[in-house]
Amino acid sequence: MLEAMRLAPVVPLALPHFTDTDVRVSNSSATTGEPGEMTIPAGSIVIANLWSVGRDPDVWNADSDNFRPERFLRKRSTAQRHISPVSGRHKAPEEDRSDAASTGTAVDDDGTSGDGSLVVDRALAESFYPFSFGARRCVGESLGRLQIFIFFATIMRSCRLLQVEGSPPPGDGETYGDVIRPDAYEIRVVAR
Repeated sequence: MLEAMRLAPVVPLALPHFTDTDVRVSNSSATTGEPGEMTIPAGSIVIANLWSVGRDPDVWNADSDNFRPERFLRKRSTAQRHISPVSGRHKAPEEDRSDAASTGTAVDDDGTSGDGSLVVDRALAESFYPFSFGARRCVGESLGRLQIFIFFATIMRSCRLLQVEGSPPPGDGETYGDVIRPDAYEIRVVAR
């Protein structure tokens, strides 16, 4: 679900925001290593491109345009108790809010440790903004994430999704506008 939201946020552009003071933005590119800096003057209208944030090769690697759900998974660390499959946010008991990086837990060369079970990588889950960001982010984000999870889980548990005979399989094409829609396709939904 995270990978689908990363590649195709429902709303590709955030609602317009307005700066009331000069805002200095700095960044260094992971690919070039060169620092970048700019000032957004007070009174500017700023529209964040949420679609491009989810495809930034500095964050998502060279295959950022490929659908690869496993990119959000990593091995569970021994210090980590639970990560929500819906939000990707850390949910630890009150007495243990730490993760492997803060406790000094041994980490293998591949950056993993623990018992071998997989969890959502919290840093990656928070590296894109399908519900916008900041003080004006979507107030329905938690409800939306839960609905997406329940809808997806219910369909996968109750139905089989099959290709319609003589029809091409669904592609990855999209139609852009105020919202992103997949290109038209036919599919058979059969109860399990």
